[in-house]
Amino acid sequence: MEITKPLRILMIHGYRQNEAVFKDKTGGLRKSLKNLAELIYCDAFHEIPKQFRLNQTTDEAKSSIEIIEKCWYLKEPGSVFDYDKDFEMSIKHLNNVFREKGPFDGIWGFSQGSEMVAILANLMTKNVKSALIPDINFKFAIISATCKSRPIQLDHFYDSTRKINIPTLHIIGKSDKLVDYNKSLELCEYFDSPKIYLHELGHFIPAKKDDILVYSEFLKEMINFCKK
Repeated sequence: MEITKPLRILMIHGYRQNEAVFKDKTGGLRKSLKNLAELIYCDAFHEIPKQFRLNQTTDEAKSSIEIIEKCWYLKEPGSVFDYDKDFEMSIKHLNNVFREKGPFDGIWGFSQGSEMVAILANLMTKNVKSALIPDINFKFAIISATCKSRPIQLDHFYDSTRKINIPTLHIIGKSDKLVDYNKSLELCEYFDSPKIYLHELGHFIPAKKDDILVYSEFLKEMINFCKK
């Protein structure tokens, strides 16, 4: 009997999260999928400035340790998006993650992290691979709870006439109050033959039995796909 190694998937966290927070929030997901995938996490490059933080604290033993909120680019009201400083530094950081922690079969993003996943997929698959990402390579992507990036400086990464042609699973919550359901569906239009999973809940990655079945089916397909 052929023994198949689990897929290695890089997990990209959302806005105001960090590696540890995202790993904790997806603990059930990681346990349920352990026979199919090894989930590897990383921190975003940028820390959210103190004046914009929510001052979250952990609840372990009534601790008052501040959680360091991170982001791939700052999007607070009144903040200015700097393409070189914000976006390119995050891309270079992810290239370093691929070099140091890779290789990866796939990449799985949440919220703002999924925006980065969509843009990386564009850079990697459209013969426009730049010097920014010499070490980034993956065969599939899972995109959850997100939409097209809002900064106009990133518009050139979205072209519905030139589809992104890697396998993707898009996880979309019908009750997501942070990302409009229709905007999430619009993002799918930039991909070639995307698989779409609609759930009834909000802004998170659901991990109940029915959800896990959907993810497992996709990952089983990707195991066979990555063998080619």
